[in-house]
Amino acid sequence: MAHVRQLAAFGIHEAGTIGDRRAARYIKEQMKKAGLSVGNEPFTFQSFVLENAVLEAGTEKADIIRLGFNPYSENGPILGELALVTATDQPSILKANLDGKLVVLAGNDSFNIVSFHKNPKAVLSLSAPDFERLKASGASSGEIRFRGKLGTAKSSNIVGALGAKPGAREIILSTHYDSWRGPGANDNATGVAVLLELARYFHSVKLPPTVSMRFVAFGGEEPGWLGSKAYLLRHQTELPNCELLFNIDQVGGDGAI
Repeated sequence: MAHVRQLAAFGIHEAGTIGDRRAARYIKEQMKKAGLSVGNEPFTFQSFVLENAVLEAGTEKADIIRLGFNPYSENGPILGELALVTATDQPSILKANLDGKLVVLAGNDSFNIVSFHKNPKAVLSLSAPDFERLKASGASSGEIRFRGKLGTAKSSNIVGALGAKPGAREIILSTHYDSWRGPGANDNATGVAVLLELARYFHSVKLPPTVSMRFVAFGGEEPGWLGSKAYLLRHQTELPNCELLFNIDQVGGDGAI
């Protein structure tokens, strides 16, 4: 809990921010205290900050609450066929033909399901009144007008090694440390806390001579698994030695992990 409280005290620590760097420093210090050999692996990434977005369809116009799209391939209005989704259960959404369309939702309940399992041109959330008004209009196509800022940012992966031996079978324990729109007490200071305590524990026991362990705290998970992708690119030659990766995310509460 001390780790959770300290990481949450950094406030919002989204990838590339000052809070993100403070969290990384804390994790690096704690890994060293746990007896690990620790390295910092920085990476850069493109960033996009959405300032506002509006949906226009026929005579209707509505402010967008939440928008998912690729800001690096779209630099103007996003035009397309509308797909108004009222279902909130995953089986119904998976059956729907949503690929390549502007998927419109009332609220955020189904946002992640559509984003992760379908291939829309964009997915957006409207308020319930705006959604019903758009539905009643019968509009079949629309366009999204948005404004935002593109930039470049930096984050890093913190990698702690235990019993590192060339060619040894490897076990990786991983977690992410960046937060999203909040201090991230559960998502994912809890995962980091478990990782740090496991590092401390495994340092106290004798590993088999043919086994080594890595404890990896990924940066930039929330914007799209950026840290884990950077790790894969950097450690290509070592990946064949990895026999298990155990990833720890959002383990707060009194239920089963």
